[in-house]
Amino acid sequence: MSGRVAPSARLGRAALAGAVLLVLAGCGAAAPAGPPITVTGAWARPALEGNPTAVYMAIHNAGDVEDHLLSISVAVAASAEVHETVREGDLVRMVPRQRLPIPAGGTAVLEPGGTHVMLMKLGDALEIGDSVAMTLGFARGGTVVVNATVQEGAPAAGDGAQE
Repeated sequence: MSGRVAPSARLGRAALAGAVLLVLAGCGAAAPAGPPITVTGAWARPALEGNPTAVYMAIHNAGDVEDHLLSISVAVAASAEVHETVREGDLVRMVPRQRLPIPAGGTAVLEPGGTHVMLMKLGDALEIGDSVAMTLGFARGGTVVVNATVQEGAPAAGDGAQE
């Protein structure tokens, strides 16, 4: 044989390859309209080097399944933890949380006096106007990079979108 493939065999192979591609494309899910997890309004309080500070934000889950914030990576501090403010009579304390639920189709709001991210042992002072980059790790939603602006109070509505 000369190594040539008959035209009918080439046509058959092309049809088979096309059919395989159509089947594979049909097995995949439709492309998502956008990320299921988004973060808005991220801001941090100013603090001196070595001190702790808090970060606040709203975490939105556009998915149809509850997700959980599991980890926070940040370069400006020795560690970052989710804390919940708990009031017991006249005593107020912060309790670390291992997992923060983000409800399906809902929002977890991290705010002063409630749930928040604590940055422990800052490497440098955080001054008004600085930015704190954080990577949030979710059980289902992968990772989301957030830049929180250092300021005295919460941003106005519409400010502090995810970056």
